[in-house]
Amino acid sequence: PDMGTKTISADDLLTTAEAAGLLDRSPRQVRQLATLGKLPGRQVGRDWVFRRGDLLAAVPDLRGRGRPRKPVVE
Repeated sequence: PDMGTKTISADDLLTTAEAAGLLDRSPRQVRQLATLGKLPGRQVGRDWVFRRGDLLAAVPDLRGRGRPRKPVVE
C-alpha cells in the first residue's frame, strides 16, 4: 500500500458557501479568488470544493478582511 496517500473525509471538504463562511467572504469572492489561483481548491462543474486545512494554511491573512458582507434579512 502507498503510505503517502491521505484519505480525505467529507468533513475535510468545503463547498464554496462553506469556504466563504470560514473566510468571512462572499461566495462570489471565493470563486473569484479560486479562479485566480489565490485559493487552493478544485473546480467541480461550475462550482469549487476546498480542503479546510489547505484554506486555513494558505490564507490566514484573508479571514476577516475586505468588505463586510451584508447581513441576511429573514
